[in-house]
Amino acid sequence: MTKRIGYHVKELDRALEETFERTLAEEGLARRHWQAMTTLSEGVRPEAGLADALRPYLVTGAVTVHEVVAELTARRWVHTDTEGRLALTAGGTAALSRLRGAVQAVRARVMDGVSASDYHTTIATLERMAANARGPHAG
Repeated sequence: MTKRIGYHVKELDRALEETFERTLAEEGLARRHWQAMTTLSEGVRPEAGLADALRPYLVTGAVTVHEVVAELTARRWVHTDTEGRLALTAGGTAALSRLRGAVQAVRARVMDGVSASDYHTTIATLERMAANARGPHAG
């Protein structure tokens, strides 16, 4: 019997987490550091706003947004402005730029043999299935 969608979604998620963790480990980072840095590269935001942006990726018992911010601040890659908003520093921007090549290589490997059309169909299908699973009254 062919495995069902839930199996494949979980397996892909697990494989992506493991692959990105290995890729970023050389810098002593986790995937949440990368996600925080890319989010902050889009503009400054308070820590609560960063937490909201990362909420879909957070796993109970894993690194917290506060811990990620503290670690990136200790590296001087993130700072807090006078209004309490987080922003990437020049060093953080340089680190993000350096890491992009490794992350893009992983993404290219994951997409090998998958056409743009198949990718867009898959995304649209997963979005529809998630909406259906949440039901008509979900927010």
